[in-house]
Amino acid sequence: MTFFLMLVWAVLVATLVVVGIAIYEPVMEYIARRGEENSQGESSVLPEESSSEISSELSSSQPVETKTEEKKNIRAVYLAHSVLSDPIKLDGFLENAMKNGASEVVVDIKNENGAVLHLSKVKTAQEALAISDAAVDLGEVAKAISEKGMRPIARVYAFKDHVASYSLRRMGCFYQNENMLWYDNTPDNGGQPWLNPYTQEARNYVLQLAVESAELGFQEVILAGLQFPWGYQLENVYFGAEAGNTSKADVLENFAAQIQERLSSMEVEMSVMMRAMDIIDSNGFTYGEGNPLERFQCPIYIDFSLSHLQNQFSSQYIFGEVVLESNAEPTLVINTAADALKPFLDSQTMENRGYRAVVECDGTNSLQINADIIQRESEALTRIGMADIFFYSEFSGYPNQVDYIAGLAK
Repeated sequence: MTFFLMLVWAVLVATLVVVGIAIYEPVMEYIARRGEENSQGESSVLPEESSSEISSELSSSQPVETKTEEKKNIRAVYLAHSVLSDPIKLDGFLENAMKNGASEVVVDIKNENGAVLHLSKVKTAQEALAISDAAVDLGEVAKAISEKGMRPIARVYAFKDHVASYSLRRMGCFYQNENMLWYDNTPDNGGQPWLNPYTQEARNYVLQLAVESAELGFQEVILAGLQFPWGYQLENVYFGAEAGNTSKADVLENFAAQIQERLSSMEVEMSVMMRAMDIIDSNGFTYGEGNPLERFQCPIYIDFSLSHLQNQFSSQYIFGEVVLESNAEPTLVINTAADALKPFLDSQTMENRGYRAVVECDGTNSLQINADIIQRESEALTRIGMADIFFYSEFSGYPNQVDYIAGLAK
């Protein structure tokens, strides 16, 4: 009997084990499913405010880190034609500029005399005999600058052009009538003729050189001398019959917009360069009536070269009621000029980094400018919101050991 009961119990236990194994998985799936339904039901009855508060708390407890790339200050240097035309000097200059923190290199396509320094294919340049005997392929120079990690910039002097205005008189400004060219001073004192901004042919010439610069690989084109003439006897300048129909301001604004649109289609930036004194002491002639800075909807390089800040008649520095003598300390001159300029600057343009300063790095026989002075000048301009700087040296005579990022001194 005992053996029989033990056998029955063994059979029952085995049966329960088999059944348990068979129902384990379905039961566990059911429990899990019920748990999910209960959790969904509980969350669905939470008020919307509670849900948003929880979400807010989670997001605040785990802040999302956003990276904003800070725009670096422009530190441009000038590459003189006498340097770039010598391969050894060119490589040494670029290597030094790169190591010392330069971010841009400016090259003249057409200089302030009107000489074209590139082997240009523009027919007007060829007809005007404007292409220099020392002209080189500036496309190769633009490529060399880019390979060093810097941005190549072309500068084209627009209407300040003494070559084409003389050789192609039809594009020049005349004195009172159409028979004699107007000169910005007497020829004995170095006076020169200018291109006439009202002339369509002169405008086309500038546009074609700007476009050619972009095709060469330059990423920005600075238009200097995009203005009406300055000099003596401006009241006697004759621009032709069409001058009475359009204001000077409109001519410059419309032409700048035309070039800017064309260059933008090529993904090349356009900028303009003008002298600080043409803004501080505007004569209503050179850029038309009103604030000259309002002529152009693009970045503007403002030239603070000491030679341009001096009054042409007295050699003093005259900023409104403030008068400084010709031997004034350079930093004082730049600080005074910066304060005189500041009221003309647009706050929105300033915020968008639309103004760039040109700082002179060359001294004169009577004025020695060193890296320390240039740094203080840079700091004065940064103080009024002009942190982007073009360090200009006519012959690329920069010290070997400088720090462009800091403002030149090292």
